[in-house]
Amino acid sequence: MGGVSSFRKEVFNTLKFSTYFEGYGLYEDADFTLRVAKIGKLYVNTSAKLNHYHAASGRPNQYQYGKMVVRNGWYVWRTKNPKPLFDAKLKWHSITILLTLIRFSNTFTTDNKKQAFTEAIGRTVGWWSLFINKPK
Repeated sequence: MGGVSSFRKEVFNTLKFSTYFEGYGLYEDADFTLRVAKIGKLYVNTSAKLNHYHAASGRPNQYQYGKMVVRNGWYVWRTKNPKPLFDAKLKWHSITILLTLIRFSNTFTTDNKKQAFTEAIGRTVGWWSLFINKPK
């Protein structure tokens, strides 16, 4: 689901992309696809071809990216699971913390130490911010 998707025009008469993702919207495609899946079936086209090129100038800095990964990830997870049980919440937070720790460890194992560290700080701030101001 997500970035390699195509939809019939009629879908856009019913659904729009969330305004939460305006600007650089990491995971906006996953959010939209999850909402489409609630009203109809999704199909896989195994013969589709895609070239996806990233422009570095269009990306946020690593700190903002790390924050966005966590906050937008939480938003999409809650789109899929609007009323999660305690176990599901614990699992989501545990995975998020684990991935943040892995990113912190990349500070010692990669050539891009500053990028790894600033992204890990962004993920940490993004995680803490969920307790104060959840995305709506």
